[in-house]
Amino acid sequence: MRSSLCRLAYRVKPNKSKAPTSNFPGRPTPIPPPAPEPAPAPPPFVPDIVWENRSALVINKEGNIAIQGQHGSSARRRWDVLLEELRARPESPEIFPVHRLDKSTTGTLLLAKSQLQAKKFSKAFQSHQVQRDYLAVVHGALKVGYEGEVDVPLRVDEDRVRLAEEDDYDGLEAKTKWKCLAASPSHSLLSLSPSTGRKHQLRIHCAEVLKAPIVGCYKYAEERATQKALFGLSFPPDTILLHASTISFHTWEKSGKRSTVVAKAALPDIFRKFCKAAGLDLSALRVKE
Repeated sequence: MRSSLCRLAYRVKPNKSKAPTSNFPGRPTPIPPPAPEPAPAPPPFVPDIVWENRSALVINKEGNIAIQGQHGSSARRRWDVLLEELRARPESPEIFPVHRLDKSTTGTLLLAKSQLQAKKFSKAFQSHQVQRDYLAVVHGALKVGYEGEVDVPLRVDEDRVRLAEEDDYDGLEAKTKWKCLAASPSHSLLSLSPSTGRKHQLRIHCAEVLKAPIVGCYKYAEERATQKALFGLSFPPDTILLHASTISFHTWEKSGKRSTVVAKAALPDIFRKFCKAAGLDLSALRVKE
């Protein structure tokens, strides 16, 4: 009897299609969960080119892209990827930044296709032959149609930028033309046209002179007001409502003929969404749609 039972046990093969049984009676053996599916590849980063010729191009820069500093950060890696995408094009195997925009600032960014052209554009910036226009949403209700020019020097001490005192001989000339385009009880939409390009010039002139800090500018605006304005709409914490809407400069053809380029960048959706929520009318803007 014992030998026949042994033979029977030897001949029975387990059914592989069934779930494995437990070594303990009454307790099913846990089945391991299926392996997670691999994450989908991120979409390709396609730069938004708003103007281009044989020597230069203008892109509509997105937010959270750091052109300078912050090595190793995600914002700097996005800039490196953007450059790789541009240099992979046969039209622009070489790309050289001519000026900079802060990490969270969006809009027109001029890039040269050669070092020689980059030097020419740099001289044009220094001689005020390049015009840049910005749009900014600020805290506070200004009078629609009011305009003026802020002519207040700035002092730069390492990373700190502030208004220069009257007797401060190290002050740097800083001029910004401004105009109020729209307003609501809590916010205003300004056009800003700097004739100088000092670090944080627009932020400081708005906050310290106009007493209207740019929304999202934590350095020069009240943090609580900024958080309330942005977090209520679920915006990223590094959002700043400052957009380089237009850049104007001269180019020369092979014949020597000079022409003026006016490149415009569409407003980002996040900017439009905030303006709508704040009751700011954008209908009067002449910005590329």
